[in-house]
Amino acid sequence: MIGTILLSAGFIQSVFLGLYFYREANTGRKFSRDLSYFFFFLSLIMICNLIYFSGNLFEFPHLIKLGYLFGFCISPFFSFAVTRYFGIPKENRIWFGMFLFVPVSFFLIHIPFFLLSGENKILSLRNNP
Repeated sequence: MIGTILLSAGFIQSVFLGLYFYREANTGRKFSRDLSYFFFFLSLIMICNLIYFSGNLFEFPHLIKLGYLFGFCISPFFSFAVTRYFGIPKENRIWFGMFLFVPVSFFLIHIPFFLLSGENKILSLRNNP
């Protein structure tokens, strides 16, 4: 119950922060929109975790392991959004590609799982010890 409340509050907070930075982009901050997209992406992660934590995963089987992929993507997106928002110069641009290595490799390894039907995803999770 506490986890559901915390995830719901995190979702609402992420949506409000995304709306704030989205509106701030209209008033003059040039790269606020990038930060707003990051917070909207964070709200997607909160919703995926809320569905998993509340036990409704069998109703939405296509979200299985999608939260993992989103979780791996959060670090590169946050780095990109913050460096653009604050105007921090990137000394070595190769590091941004290195940050993307883990999410891309996770996605490539799990492509067969993501292409399964919903019933087969649930069966594969039930077969895991």
